[in-house]
Amino acid sequence: MKYLMLIAGGVVDEPLEDLGGRTPLEAAKKPHWDSLAKEGVVGSVSLTPPGLPASGDVACLSLLGFDPEEFYTGPGPLEAPVFGVPVTDRDVVFRCDFVTVDSERLVDPFAGHLSSEESRRLVEELDRKLGGGRTRFYPGESYKNFLVCGDEELVNSLEDLTSENPEGLTGQKFSRHFPKGKRAEAITAMMEEAKALLENHEINRVRID
Repeated sequence: MKYLMLIAGGVVDEPLEDLGGRTPLEAAKKPHWDSLAKEGVVGSVSLTPPGLPASGDVACLSLLGFDPEEFYTGPGPLEAPVFGVPVTDRDVVFRCDFVTVDSERLVDPFAGHLSSEESRRLVEELDRKLGGGRTRFYPGESYKNFLVCGDEELVNSLEDLTSENPEGLTGQKFSRHFPKGKRAEAITAMMEEAKALLENHEINRVRID
């Protein structure tokens, strides 16, 4: 038997004045959705175990029958194959998001939704200067990109590494939220090098201007 899952992630939005205090979803004409709700079974379910982020990737693992507490290690390993990033089961895959900072504070966790072409050029520069061997940077889409680390010694020391999603850190001092764990300093040093390298890149100078 086959099933179709319609996952309406992110459609709730915010109430708007010009919609009479309704959200876009409340104001939309959606007869098929309404009929599904009327004729089907409506309820609520928790798909994110305590201690894990209430994110779409965690929820989707639950929906597909995979226990997030056992299988979830972050969005990187789930998204990298979509963009053709070569990954083995011996690699650690990080989602590398470009963000906008002003002095010491995070201003925009999406880097102004820079174009994928701009992003690709920045990632190529990172890979030229900071990549090499079994540590490589790969472009994804817009602000979402990837770091694949296959260095066996480093990979084996990252089991207790934790990091934070920048989406919840707008306006905060970003250095307080650097990765934590036994070998976190290696990842933090790479982040600092990347910041210094990209500050003077042609693309960022034009964007600042």
